[in-house]
Amino acid sequence: MENNEPESFIIQNVTLSPHYVSDIRLQFDPLAVIDLTWEESKAVKASKDLRNSLRTGVLRKITQEQWERILEKQTL
Repeated sequence: MENNEPESFIIQNVTLSPHYVSDIRLQFDPLAVIDLTWEESKAVKASKDLRNSLRTGVLRKITQEQWERILEKQTL
């Protein structure tokens, strides 16, 4: 059976400051998580600003399970 679901691409701003990724026009609020899985994949993959933010540690790729734990903590 073939899985047609895209690989999840969930990004978290790990800083206490907002972060703007200009070449894909995305604003990450402090500690915010954005699921880029359903965004335009070519633009996301081609984003030099996003790659640089991930490389420098301002943004971090997280798993679906990590995101669910974050959401659980927010609802407590």
